[in-house]
Amino acid sequence: MRKKLLITSLSMVLVMSGCSGTGGSGGNEQGTDSATEAATEAVTEEVTEVTTEAETETEEATEASAEKRTEALVEPSTEILNQETTEDVEETFEEYMLSGIENLNDQLVLIAENSDKWKITYEAPEEEEVIEGPEWYYAITDFDMNGRIEIVTSEIDGSGLNSTSKFYEVNKDFTALEEVKWVFPEGDSEPNITVNMADVYMNKDKGVYYYLFDDARNVSGEDIRETLYSICLKDGEVKSEVIGSSHMRSSNEGENVQSEYMDKNGKTITLDEYEELGNKEYPNFTKGTLTLGWNNVDGFDTEFPEDADSIRDILEYSSTGFAVSFE
Repeated sequence: MRKKLLITSLSMVLVMSGCSGTGGSGGNEQGTDSATEAATEAVTEEVTEVTTEAETETEEATEASAEKRTEALVEPSTEILNQETTEDVEETFEEYMLSGIENLNDQLVLIAENSDKWKITYEAPEEEEVIEGPEWYYAITDFDMNGRIEIVTSEIDGSGLNSTSKFYEVNKDFTALEEVKWVFPEGDSEPNITVNMADVYMNKDKGVYYYLFDDARNVSGEDIRETLYSICLKDGEVKSEVIGSSHMRSSNEGENVQSEYMDKNGKTITLDEYEELGNKEYPNFTKGTLTLGWNNVDGFDTEFPEDADSIRDILEYSSTGFAVSFE
């Protein structure tokens, strides 16, 4: 309404002043000027009033809009910042791979040139004898994630259940390969680490990583006992401890299977509780998944390469299989 009134008033001024396109007579010039001045003053007052009110309304609307924007933005801004920070941390520890090690190739060459220290050899059988030799495996790893890689070997006996493993790690000066001492409970057999995947629990502040492996023992054809181990490589030493066990018995050619599960103290637990032993043992750790790239030598049929370049190439392929991914 005010805009329409303002336009109408301005039109009246233009008409009265002769600016509408029609000429005025000379005898009426003085009267016309007086009328024009009076109309102009009235319109000016109206324009001032409208402008002042419009500016006041604009300022009030701007202040109200600013307050609403401030109220709406403060809380979401904090949430977005926290979300971005969390995502950055998760990305930092999302996956650990050996390809990120700057001098990886030099370390692989060092291990290849010292293959006599870690490779497993067997005496060749008599030609007339037909013997299936034991299997042995080897893989490039970095269980403690310190940037100094290890070569791990594991020998599996004829039953396929019992294993003997050794760890060799590049030293702090990157000039030699040193065997790592493996400490495990007296009287227990070693866990079988020749698997493709395993659970891992990380404590970043302490720089420790616990990996879960099991060891199955065939007591008899219908009696199998399994021990769940946690192993950790820290300060040049591998330590392992038992965190649970299971016992499976069958009869009537495997038709009736009875299973029993225990925690590390020998207390009977359910299958669901057994599967959560890692989370129970390391409740404040970050859980992840380990993948390994094993190479295997079967019995006496596979010849291990002699030259260091060929061995290095095989070790490089194995290194691509090692990764630790965190949830």
